[in-house]
Amino acid sequence: MLMKQIFAALAVCLATLPLCLSSEIAERKLAEINATIAIPEDWKVEVLNDHSVIVYQLAGKKMHPCLSITFTPDVKDRTELRPTQYATELLSALKELGGELEKKDIAPFVRFRVTYNSEGEDEQAISITDTAFANDETSVLYFLTWQATAHIDKTDAHKTLRDAVLSSFKPDPKFTGTPVTQEDKKDREKKDEVPKDETKTEPAETKPTKPTSEKKRER
Repeated sequence: MLMKQIFAALAVCLATLPLCLSSEIAERKLAEINATIAIPEDWKVEVLNDHSVIVYQLAGKKMHPCLSITFTPDVKDRTELRPTQYATELLSALKELGGELEKKDIAPFVRFRVTYNSEGEDEQAISITDTAFANDETSVLYFLTWQATAHIDKTDAHKTLRDAVLSSFKPDPKFTGTPVTQEDKKDREKKDEVPKDETKTEPAETKPTKPTSEKKRER
């Protein structure tokens, strides 16, 4: 019985060895969104900016665990919903995947969180924790997605790391980001109109006959 317990403990240790080696976390600045977060020292940070929506990808050498952070300014202008309403809609839909939505007021933010499992590319179950920080006063939304293979997610070492990283996220309550410009709006409208135009456009062969008939009617 004792040997079984020893082997079981050894298996858990081996499974979490890469995680334990990189468990030292240090605070990193996320300058583009005026926030900070503590992550493992060996993790790299990549930043993308798409029409003022800023996306961070944070991860080590292995795919899991990893974290993504999406910052969206002017949520109400983009979605016609307040950030708290938008976050509620996004995360409430995940209840179908077995997640339980948690809500906590940490003024001026409202924090939403849900954890659920999803199937990965290699058919391994992936544990996902989505956290949203919504600020109706500044109309911004921070959306954090933590991913790890489900069998690692159950270990105490991983839970400790996950909780430490997510709880360390500190956004500036007064930060509003870059407002949506008129050009951004026009670009989005153009993108929305493209599929409609494509479906309405008739084949090139039929177009030359239309101007002729229209001129006859004018005469």
